[in-house]
Amino acid sequence: MKKVLVICTIIVVVLIGTLCYGYFRKATYKPENPVVTMEIEKFGTVKMELYPDKAPNTVENFIALINSGYYNGLTFYSIDDLTVQAGDGTGNGTGSAPLSAVNPKIEKGSDKDTTYAIKAEAYYNEYTENNLPLEKGYVAMATSYYSMDAASSEFFIATGDYTEYNGQYAVFGKVIEGMDVIEKVAKVERKTEKDEETKKETKTTEPKEAPVITKMTVDTKGGKYDAPETIEAFDYYKWLMDAYGIDINSLSVQ
Repeated sequence: MKKVLVICTIIVVVLIGTLCYGYFRKATYKPENPVVTMEIEKFGTVKMELYPDKAPNTVENFIALINSGYYNGLTFYSIDDLTVQAGDGTGNGTGSAPLSAVNPKIEKGSDKDTTYAIKAEAYYNEYTENNLPLEKGYVAMATSYYSMDAASSEFFIATGDYTEYNGQYAVFGKVIEGMDVIEKVAKVERKTEKDEETKKETKTTEPKEAPVITKMTVDTKGGKYDAPETIEAFDYYKWLMDAYGIDINSLSVQ
């Protein structure tokens, strides 16, 4: 009888221990960060780790765009001494992604399929959870000079330390493999422009042959990511009216 009691006690203790360990693992479990693979034609492969704990909505936006195939075929259209920038559908920095690219509930080409923006998850935009620095290799959303809440699909990768702008952009990832590929992209020949008065030529940020993103995929490591929270696309003319009372439609060309 005593042996049976001892065996039963051991079984109960083991079961309780197993249950407690299971609850502990569940409570302390931290999923792996998503990893993006970006193929750049003639240059190579780049892998970027994303940080949903620092910029959750920005990461959801990026993942949704990748999964819709939005970035496939787009270019690194702007290159300067500290960044390489990509993700604009027009290839010149003036376009925004359509809602159908991040929200499967929106029918492509419908009246609801308008351009959109996301709020910047950055310190100087009253978002204090993101302390990622703008150092070499980090990935951030590009936005407008006039509004931090104008990001959509454009992103840039820092090729040098850009830390004087910490907190002004939503940094959401980092290159973990292939930084040498990005450095090659940063060295492509850029177009020049000539000052008609001085005849002096200066480099622009536009590459002569823009590097092409042939394909971008993402491994979410089992994590679930939904459509991002969006806002209306930034309207420069509305900004002029709100900020300075200037109605662009009332101005006439002399």
